[in-house]
Amino acid sequence: MKKEVTIDDTKNRVRHLPYFLRKIFLKTYRNQGLMYMDGNNPSLLPSSTVKWLEEIIVITTSQKRANKILFKYFNETYPEYKNYVQLF
Repeated sequence: MKKEVTIDDTKNRVRHLPYFLRKIFLKTYRNQGLMYMDGNNPSLLPSSTVKWLEEIIVITTSQKRANKILFKYFNETYPEYKNYVQLF
């Protein structure tokens, strides 16, 4: 099983708000990265071989923001698979 990573995006955006207000605006999103593999090479086309990456928990304000953070994380963590990572 891959490791689970938590990314907290609240440092600059809503840190100054009281806790009960932060609870209203912040949500937790769970995603896992995956890549289709063609032999040992990553592929954009669906194939029978899938490489699963870490499961990421992102605490932020929207799904769109969470996806942006996740793609940035995977591109920095796996530069050799840049543009091949998909979210599940």
